[in-house]
Parts: sequence; C-alpha cells; structure tokens
Amino acid sequence: LSVNAQERQAFFQLANDTHLVLYYIADYGVSPIQILDVNLSQGTARLTNGVAPGRPGIRGTVLYSNGNVYQTTVQANGLGYFLEYNPTTGATRQIAQTTGSSLGQYDEIGDDGWIYIGGYPNALVDRYNPSTDAYERLGSMDTNSDYAYTLGADSRYLYVGLGQAPWSLAVYDTQTTSTNHYWSTNADIYGAVRHGTNGGWYYQ
Repeated sequence: LSVNAQERQAFFQLANDTHLVLYYIADYGVSPIQILDVNLSQGTARLTNGVAPGRPGIRGTVLYSNGNVYQTTVQANGLGYFLEYNPTTGATRQIAQTTGSSLGQYDEIGDDGWIYIGGYPNALVDRYNPSTDAYERLGSMDTNSDYAYTLGADSRYLYVGLGQAPWSLAVYDTQTTSTNHYWSTNADIYGAVRHGTNGGWYYQ
C-alpha cells in the first residue's frame, strides 16, 4: 500500500470464496485508488492499482453475474469514473467517465441486465451493459432534485428515488425516454426504491 486512508469496503462471495475488498485513496482528485482484495476463504490477498482517481461511491460497488466487480469513483476534481475489476485475474479497466461529478454514489443492477449509475447533480443517471460493453447517458431524472439516491429497473422502466428536498419518485421509460414524477409535492422526509421479495420494484 502506498497510502493509509481506507475508504469504503465491499463484501461478497464468488466461486465459494468469501472476499473483502477495501479501497484506499491518497489525493483522490488525481491519484488512482488502490484495491486490496482479501480472500478470507483462501487466506490470500491481492493489491491492485486502480486506473482512475476519485473516492468510491457510497453504494457504488456491484458484483455482476460475470464475476466482475463494477465500481464508480466520484469527486476527482469535478469528475467521476466507472471501473471494472476482475477478482480472478486482478485486472482493472476504466470503462467511462461518468456524466456528473458525483455520479456513481448509488449503483444498481436492473432486471434488464444493465447496471444503473445514479448520483449528483440534477439526479443524473448513466447505465452500462456488461454483455455488450455499451455505456449510455440517460440524463437528468429531475432538474429540481440533487441526487438519484436509489434505483431499480425492470425490462422497460427505470425507477429512481429522488432527493433531497423534495423526496419523490421518477419513472423513466427506456423505450420512449420520457419521465413521469410522483409525490413531488408531498413534502416527504425520505423515500427509496426497493426490490421486493416477489421480484417487483417498489417505492417506500
């Protein structure tokens, strides 16, 4: 390790092995993150130098069905990045520069196979398809909101929990690219998109 500032952790199981991934940062505006992957089942560890600077997003880490970890970094001198990490080989790859400076605070895998990336400002959302390597910028879900805090998607619609002030729900049609808003005048103090045990998406 070349730095001692540890920020964010991810815990997952892959091929019957349990991994604890720790992210280390120095000057996150310019210095690439370091990824320490501890295989708790095997008693081994691998240190990988990331390929982009920034801080790991608050919920910006997802484990995809292909075995790769996808991570967003934020606040890299006004920029953010979307990365791929292969826990089997240790290889890292920068896929894209995200649209917003803090896009990637919140990532979610949709039922449609896309990884949705939400953040700040104006509740911007990008998405990435690991099967086709396609990266798309869906734009703002609501110019009156700061963050796309929580996300969910089925085969057609993207559900976005917006905040703060007001907390509300945006539903984006990926076929027509139109957006509808719900409960934006309710003065709610919180709201979030949740994945139900029955497979549906709900706003709570």
